[in-house]
Amino acid sequence: MSPLMWMFLSISWCLSASPILKSSWAGDDWPNSQTPYWLAWRYGSASFANTIDEALYWNRAWMLGQGRFYPIHWLESRIEFVYLREIWQYKIYQYSILILAGLLFCYLIKLLAGSDMLAALTLSMLCLTVQIRRGFDPHLAFAGMVPSMLIKVFLACIFIFLAATEENIKKARRYSFLSAIFYFLALSTYEFSFFLLPTILMCYQIGYDRRKTQNKKQNFKTWANEISLRIFDRTFKPVLFAWLGYGFLVFGVLRRIAKDVSGSYVLGISWKSIPVFISQIFTGIPNISIKFGDEMSTWFRESYPFIIISSIISMVIMFVFLQKLKTMKIEGSNDQLLDTKFFQSICILGITLVCAPGFMMSLQQSWWSRATVQNSYLGVLLTEFGSALLISISLINYRLWIRKITNLFLELKKS
Repeated sequence: MSPLMWMFLSISWCLSASPILKSSWAGDDWPNSQTPYWLAWRYGSASFANTIDEALYWNRAWMLGQGRFYPIHWLESRIEFVYLREIWQYKIYQYSILILAGLLFCYLIKLLAGSDMLAALTLSMLCLTVQIRRGFDPHLAFAGMVPSMLIKVFLACIFIFLAATEENIKKARRYSFLSAIFYFLALSTYEFSFFLLPTILMCYQIGYDRRKTQNKKQNFKTWANEISLRIFDRTFKPVLFAWLGYGFLVFGVLRRIAKDVSGSYVLGISWKSIPVFISQIFTGIPNISIKFGDEMSTWFRESYPFIIISSIISMVIMFVFLQKLKTMKIEGSNDQLLDTKFFQSICILGITLVCAPGFMMSLQQSWWSRATVQNSYLGVLLTEFGSALLISISLINYRLWIRKITNLFLELKKS
């Protein structure tokens, strides 16, 4: 694709996110914006050393109180509010890191796909799936915590892909350690990244297949077995150890000694978790954040049983349908994305981004009675990115999908 086309797409992405620049303090940002004045009252000045002390103070409080560990967020947010005191300065920062997260994501897709088309289409879809919301909005509030986390996760994905494609063992290990460092930084920014390990693993798998020139599609069982073994590869182990180390620290130590676990941090699972999880899957659909009145919200809450039943039936039908497609061969489709191992891996990457926020919310009891498609939490940004990727994959493969469906119906008609 020409540089002019990339420039046009980048401008479109920048314009779609521009409402952030016109927004005001939101969420926790207004009280946090008073940080420099609080430091001046408490310590005598808002110096850099006092800013770091304040960040470490709050991190320690959350560790011992709620069992959460995200020191990088506290360091970033305190520095932001102390040195970006004017709202226009703070909004430019929020806007910039969201733009950077989107461009970095598309660069990652370009790297994985080995072509521009999927990356360009994903950037176009991001302009539609990323939507400003009422309430807990990750785009223009909360010190840019979620975009910052995603930037680190995408960097980890890029470095693990480079590690998988690198023939030189020493260079591969360096890339692997860099990936582990960025992933641990992401984990220390926001805990949602704990559920994004599959995205890094899929990037490693795609890089491994690229280096081994293996791109022939496998049945799901064989492919799943291969993935389960790939996680123990020497090159991937630093990332795995970063994930396990964070998990042990939070769930094995901090959650056990925490003295004030309450509210959204009380975890559990019940039948009420199912509608929460399902509702959040659809939050990345373009324009889904538009509210149509209380009648629509009431209808959606009352329709949960129907949605659950229809979703289960649809998944069963799709499973049978996909099993049927495995036995079909379409002439001239060997170069299509749908018939490659890359398709399997890149879809899991997108599905993980879409489903991770809903899975996390389904474990939080405070969301069991109030989560809907239009009432989401900070992780909705992950769903928006994943939705953009999955929609792009579907659009690229629509001709092959139609051809396979047509052939299936013809085969069923003959039988």
